Amino acid sequence: MLDAGGGGGYSGPFHHFGPAESTVESDGDVLIDRGGEICNVAQDVYQQELEAARGTDGPLLAPLTAANSRVYRRTLELKDASVYAGGCVRKFGNAIGIHDRGVDGLNTEYWQAYANDFGVAEIDWDRNKGAQRDPEGAEADRQAAIGRAESALMAELRRREGELRESLDGEADSSASMLDQGPSEDRMMSLFQAGDLPIMATQMFPGYDFSRLDMREMLEELRRKGDLPPGVDIDQVMAALDDIDKILDGELFDDGGPRLRQLLADLQDMAPGSFDFIVLGLDDDELRRLDEVVTDDNPLFGLGHWGTIDFHSLFLAGGSTATLWRLKQNWPSIEPSLEGVDAIEDGDLRMPRWGDPPPGGLFRLDGDGNPIVSAGDVDQGMVGNCWMQAKMAALAQEHPDWVTEHIWQNANGTISVKMYDDDGNPHVVTITDDLPVDENGTPAFSGNSGSGANWASYYEKAHALASDHGSDGEDGYGGTEGGSTDDDAMLMTGNDAEDIDNEGGFLGMGDHEDLDDVRHRVENGESVVVSTNDDDRDDIDGWVSNHVFYVKGFTDDGRVICGNPWSSNDPDMVLTEDQFNDLIDGGSVVRP
Repeated sequence: MLDAGGGGGYSGPFHHFGPAESTVESDGDVLIDRGGEICNVAQDVYQQELEAARGTDGPLLAPLTAANSRVYRRTLELKDASVYAGGCVRKFGNAIGIHDRGVDGLNTEYWQAYANDFGVAEIDWDRNKGAQRDPEGAEADRQAAIGRAESALMAELRRREGELRESLDGEADSSASMLDQGPSEDRMMSLFQAGDLPIMATQMFPGYDFSRLDMREMLEELRRKGDLPPGVDIDQVMAALDDIDKILDGELFDDGGPRLRQLLADLQDMAPGSFDFIVLGLDDDELRRLDEVVTDDNPLFGLGHWGTIDFHSLFLAGGSTATLWRLKQNWPSIEPSLEGVDAIEDGDLRMPRWGDPPPGGLFRLDGDGNPIVSAGDVDQGMVGNCWMQAKMAALAQEHPDWVTEHIWQNANGTISVKMYDDDGNPHVVTITDDLPVDENGTPAFSGNSGSGANWASYYEKAHALASDHGSDGEDGYGGTEGGSTDDDAMLMTGNDAEDIDNEGGFLGMGDHEDLDDVRHRVENGESVVVSTNDDDRDDIDGWVSNHVFYVKGFTDDGRVICGNPWSSNDPDMVLTEDQFNDLIDGGSVVRP
């Protein structure tokens, strides 16, 4: 009989496999993490390819882009191989865990039997007369019976240990065979479904159809394992999915009112990482149907204009790359409409497509990495929204901090813009980092004047999504064309604009002393925009009729300098007091 060197399930006659489950799975995690790093490299290579293509022409273009394309494809292959290998290693690690837990069970069963003398009863000395006559013989017989019982139990336990080892050997062969075959979508899917790849690794494969997997079963497995990002409550996720199921089944109301509005309130209390799991729990058809309900303007159960934006923004700001890819495929309403732009309808511009932004970042940066903002970053482009662009330029000129406080880039690459409803309540409008581009990949609407700062282009996109300025139900970029100096000031700043009446004198103030007051207002941070009438004045440099400018300042002799939001390359319009009184038909002060 074995000497009882310790109890419990972790010591005894049966032994764990050499490397521990945690060690092997950790090795697999390292490979998966390396795959993530390679994935980031692949995206950088892809971006460099785009920039090279934009900046190269002639005979060098084809070989340069071809070389980058080969590098990009190779990095994706390395990413696939690394993540796949990590999954195969984790698969074997999970098998080790099953084996070792089985071994623990065998040891526990052995020690429990050991503690009970393997089922051999104690001698009843009071009643057993034979034992009383020969106590030593009786005890020897009992120990022999214990030995036989132990041998029988050990034979059974060793048989079961052999089954465990045979199963582990089979898993080793299976993992090795999968490694030999290499990655494919089906084999990768099998690793995900079995839990051998962490569910968040789905973001590395945006082209895979994960709707084939039973994601809710996988979420339940995550609940069991507790393998979740910080702050994510899987119970909240499952409750949200249950509500979505009911909404899609037509159960639009519960005892608390419209179910969709309650869902939005619940989503606003969730950690950002939760939205990946909600999207993973829905197939593509369910996602499309959900968006149809979310964008329904039915006043009885709908979210309304701002509720719809809030709903979409939560998912866009909190989602991974894979989540964003699926939302782009199934939620068309997250992008503002490109329809209705005059330049397109007049044939001056082909219908653009959504593409990557021009080279640069959200802002230009100084030597210390701090953002640099100027009115010169505004480049209106082909949309007739000078009234909004001029406000952006005026605010950027006088209040650059307003710009950096109202637009930022999220960790997943999406852009968020703070805007305000009609009551001045703030909302975060989150958009993808795609911008309208022409057939050459050049920005079709607002650009960056070569400054390398794309914030104005993204602000224009968010404005096109959030503004209800358009007449006759027109929305998107086309709905923002044609406006006055005070339109959407509340949307942009949370404050109404102060109208300037220019009838009867310069800004309605009449004499030169009041002109000094205008200068004082600009110098003290008040952003002023003005609109020209329909006169044709070739004698004034920079003149554009029916156009909104922003006041940049004043010359030494008192003339007003008006900046054109078309771009920093367009000449300023400089007007005397008389010209201003004759040609400016209105204006507004925009306050952040």
